[in-house]
Amino acid sequence: MKFIKILCGVLASLVIAVSASAAIIYENGSLNGTYLAQSISPPQTVSNSFTISSATQVTGVTLGLWTLRGTLPATLDYSFGTSAFAADLPGGSTLLTNVFAFNNGQFDVYLSSFAVNLTVGAGEYWLTLGNGRNNANAEIFWDTNFDGLSRAQYRNDVDAGPLENSQYFQLTGGAATDPGPGPNPQPVPEPGSLMLSAAGMIGVAASRRRRTAAA
Repeated sequence: MKFIKILCGVLASLVIAVSASAAIIYENGSLNGTYLAQSISPPQTVSNSFTISSATQVTGVTLGLWTLRGTLPATLDYSFGTSAFAADLPGGSTLLTNVFAFNNGQFDVYLSSFAVNLTVGAGEYWLTLGNGRNNANAEIFWDTNFDGLSRAQYRNDVDAGPLENSQYFQLTGGAATDPGPGPNPQPVPEPGSLMLSAAGMIGVAASRRRRTAAA
């Protein structure tokens, strides 16, 4: 019984450690919300650089998004790349989860999040957003700030070029054993999976102890 209690304690500690492992690994300045944001709806896309200092698994993205008052950011396309607008790393289309931040006149500003699974090594990468829509199928905008660490660029059907200011976003994740870059994710076990494994290990240990006692 003492052995089983010790095993339970060790596995519980592991679950807690994994659950808390996701952390902010990059934040591009601060959410501004007082300046005209850049459209990320057709025909425009916007790309921001970010720098990673060591092998990292990115598991989530949070954006500062503007939408017409009374609507919610709904969907967008995203890509990660090794240069502006590149899509040589994983990307796709995603639904957004929104937390209201504040109102700015005719716009509501949200912190909008989605999950990703990207493993990269140390270096500079780019996050590109486009094809954004709100729940009324109208335009959405990427919050423009003045203190971001990124280089930023835009392009549309008419022109393209660097932006004077960058856009707000935050990346969450943790250290990775695979240095990347590239679509080579090293999955982090979910707490639920760890608990199932723990239950199995405890059951095996208990069964062996019962057989030993019976002998």
